[in-house]
Amino acid sequence: MENRINITENAYFYLIHRPVSRRLIDRLITEATDHKNGNFVYKNIREVQSERGKTFTTTFVVFKYLSYPSFLTRGTEKEIKYGYLLLIEYGSYLIVSKRGTNDFSKLLDLYVSELPYETLAKFRVSADTLFKKLSVSSVEVSKNVVRRQQVEADDIKGIYSTVTSSSKVVNSVRLKNTDHETAIAVSTSRINQFGKKAVFAGFCWWVAEICDAIDSYVPATNFIDNFAEPLPFATTITSLTPVSMLFNLYQLADDISTGVVDKIIYNSRNGNSRELSIASLLELNDHCHAVNPTADPKVFRIENKTDKSLRLRINPKSIELQSSKLGRIDICYATGEVQNLRSYISKEGLFLVAFNNSEIRYTAKALYRDSKLLGNIDYFLNFIHTEAFLATATSEKGSITPASAAFDPTCLFAMIESNLATDCDYLMCDDLGDEWADYIGFRKNNFIRFYHAKASDKIFSASAFHDLVAQALKNIGHFDFNKDLTAKQASITNPYSNCGINRLRKGDTVANCMRYLKETYNSPNVEKEVVLVINFLSKARLTTELTNLKSGAATARQTIQLLWQLSTLICACIEKGVKLKIITKP
Repeated sequence: MENRINITENAYFYLIHRPVSRRLIDRLITEATDHKNGNFVYKNIREVQSERGKTFTTTFVVFKYLSYPSFLTRGTEKEIKYGYLLLIEYGSYLIVSKRGTNDFSKLLDLYVSELPYETLAKFRVSADTLFKKLSVSSVEVSKNVVRRQQVEADDIKGIYSTVTSSSKVVNSVRLKNTDHETAIAVSTSRINQFGKKAVFAGFCWWVAEICDAIDSYVPATNFIDNFAEPLPFATTITSLTPVSMLFNLYQLADDISTGVVDKIIYNSRNGNSRELSIASLLELNDHCHAVNPTADPKVFRIENKTDKSLRLRINPKSIELQSSKLGRIDICYATGEVQNLRSYISKEGLFLVAFNNSEIRYTAKALYRDSKLLGNIDYFLNFIHTEAFLATATSEKGSITPASAAFDPTCLFAMIESNLATDCDYLMCDDLGDEWADYIGFRKNNFIRFYHAKASDKIFSASAFHDLVAQALKNIGHFDFNKDLTAKQASITNPYSNCGINRLRKGDTVANCMRYLKETYNSPNVEKEVVLVINFLSKARLTTELTNLKSGAATARQTIQLLWQLSTLICACIEKGVKLKIITKP
């Protein structure tokens, strides 16, 4: 039946680190096809074959299985489908091509490993290679950042800004060379060469060509080096302690919307099954979860409200997600393959772990270091400005009564009005309700600013800074004044919080404010700026702490968190083309 094979040049490439035996092949086939219906349609185990001087050992099985029709709710109707498993042993590589199989990755992982990031991401790159498509994910532990980004261009390397790229991990890349175009999924060790479908001999020759290219690859610096640096897991993880984690299940949502995944089924303990919506699972995405130790030094509890059995386990080669609940949720692929959600998340690397080391993150099944994070500290500090009067600030808004006509002079709101926004033609207080900022100010056809204020009695507080950064990140998207501003105009027309304070703090009328705001937004040279105003940080202490962190000296516990929050906000503003100023005490 091999002479009837007609498949795309698309497969998973693994390095063999334990001998592959006939017994292992049989076990892999059993696990991959344990849902088959009847006998194998075809089965040929470990046949040695040659093609143009290359020698392979191939295993090929074809099987039938029953599947519920995707367009019907579950009933008695089932349709017959065909699946296959093709294993090719070539030198020190095992190559897997499959369709309609069950997950057998646990067993496979005992004998093989995925190709190293450095090799997989670069072996097809030469001086003339065009980067056609790039998918990256952030290593920042915040729910208010762009977690994934996909870019396409004729050649990305010529136009992609690398200012913030060191905080991003390459998930996949599509490369164009003179004679071929190749898509490489770095996080899953999958290589796909675009072109017509291949017959069996052609597929084996392509496999050999890929493996030989990998073997002959000589490490060299190229565009990929601008991104987060991969680290050896076994020798690095021993010095790290997990402190927080973040899920990234948007890939699952994409797989559902594009038809790669057919449905999600929850199997209860009593044997009943029901279909789940992706929305119910995306709730896990909404928070950065604290991670705490357990009695087992290799196991850490993930604090969350959805699944009390969630754990992280540190294994010799990776970090594994453990959960009895997620293990009962099946991901049903359109091809007929079934995989439980726990394995899906772990296999695809759809979570991010932060450690006590500020530079290192675990994501996409590997450890990465933001190689520029500590090196950027001096650059980051340029965004911090000081004002002596902030030392006298007693609160954020002061005491407000029904008779109040202005904010107390010692609160941050009053200081914004009297000291920081004096160059604005219009200034409106947007606090409370559907707020985009505490204040929105602008000078006609010149600039638009969002002011965010936070006062706290906790000096050098990472939690207070996190709250303010989260607010700023969430509202960057509101720098769009071509939308309908009717509701915003009505809000600004009303007094502030049932008192006598007018929301329009500077300017003639609310109607003119809205008209000129939209006009200014559409001005070709307008500057957009975010201004954070805080009284609980001093630039002097922040500089000392970050300098100590950079040199390896002792720092306050919250210094690492402050650095990541600062980096996250700066990177987000740069990517959005928004200026940033953080005003603190001296």
